[in-house]
Amino acid sequence: MNSSENFSKTDKEIFLLHFAAKGIPESVVNKVYQFLRKEIAIPNKVFLCFSDNIYLKYGIVDEDLEALAEALAALLNRRLPPPTMKKNDKPIVDTIEDLILFVWSCSSSD
Repeated sequence: MNSSENFSKTDKEIFLLHFAAKGIPESVVNKVYQFLRKEIAIPNKVFLCFSDNIYLKYGIVDEDLEALAEALAALLNRRLPPPTMKKNDKPIVDTIEDLILFVWSCSSSD
């Protein structure tokens, strides 16, 4: 195993533990982790942290953030409420954690 694989495994373990402590099933967090790495195009050597600011670190805002939330909701079989990514003209989602918790809190689309 090379060092980037080891770093990536530690990254994922931290991610899984963090969200498990918030009551999100490991199978769901695994899906989300892989989805975010692919959709945001985060190379394995780059640490994906739940506290990453989506705009500052990844440059994702407005329509792109809406699209990311919609795709994540579809992956998790969740239904997003009507456009609500902003409240009082400020984003309600700033971090990776905010995004995951927001989408996970939405009602199931089943």
